[in-house]
Amino acid sequence: MSYFSVRIFDGSYETTAFPTRDEAEAYVVEHVERNPESSAPVIVEVHEDRPLCKVCGRHVVTSKDPVRYPYCKNCHYVGSASEDIRSESITFFRSEFPDHLVSIDHTGGGCFWMSIRSESSPAYYALTEGEAGLPTDTDGNPVRGGWGAIGFYADEDDDGSGDDNLVYYNADWYELPETCLTDAQAVEAIRAHMKAREAGA
Repeated sequence: MSYFSVRIFDGSYETTAFPTRDEAEAYVVEHVERNPESSAPVIVEVHEDRPLCKVCGRHVVTSKDPVRYPYCKNCHYVGSASEDIRSESITFFRSEFPDHLVSIDHTGGGCFWMSIRSESSPAYYALTEGEAGLPTDTDGNPVRGGWGAIGFYADEDDDGSGDDNLVYYNADWYELPETCLTDAQAVEAIRAHMKAREAGA
């Protein structure tokens, strides 16, 4: 079955799939009307037999390898794809912190972290591999654990620039990823930090 997408050549931007050419062409008209100064060419592309996104069910238009990475652009950038891929870790952290919201958040560019947010305050914890991403093996495949940094942020405006934001940091996260925290160790570190904050309150 054919479906249609719109590619706008101003930086590899591409929409999700449209079921008919008319709907895709209507989007082109809408884009041109919204951006009259844009000189970037806009074309409608026809696709055949691309898989459906595992999360939302739309056709996977943007993935370079839709068989290995069967997620659409939107689900990738909102973190839904990473949550599906890392469902075991997400389920584990949600069971350990049932009163918190656990999610994968896109922080900009191609960077993501896992956040553990309090439902009763703006405070939250952010976990990364040690810099600005989620733990992977040398082939880029997601792994359980591998947490090289845990930060604590008191509110959404906290830019994390102070050392007091660090709950845990492994300076060897890149060279020795095997020394980073497992999921269970990360939970222990966060719980210890929560207890220290409660004691200091």
